[in-house]
Amino acid sequence: MDNLISVSIDMAPLMERLESLEKRLEIASSRNDIWNSCPPLMSVKQTADFLGISESQVYVLSRRQGFPKTKAVGGLKITTHMLKIWLERNTEWVEENTNFFSKNVM
Repeated sequence: MDNLISVSIDMAPLMERLESLEKRLEIASSRNDIWNSCPPLMSVKQTADFLGISESQVYVLSRRQGFPKTKAVGGLKITTHMLKIWLERNTEWVEENTNFFSKNVM
């Protein structure tokens, strides 16, 4: 008396999900490459072009407390690696929907 059980699994939904995750990883990787290709200090024009905003908006942002800027090297410059951190910290969705900035995580 054999008690065999036959199981059939539809792999299509799993494969679709895997493909979706792979695409998201590729996008995240390409965004990281964009950040890495930026110079350590960006001019107002470079920052405006990079963020897709006007130069006057960069000046407005530069007046905000905590915005990553320096004038030590002649003219207003934006520190690229600190800009990335500043953007992450000033993104409401991240703060409201994750624990990314909690003391336990950092």
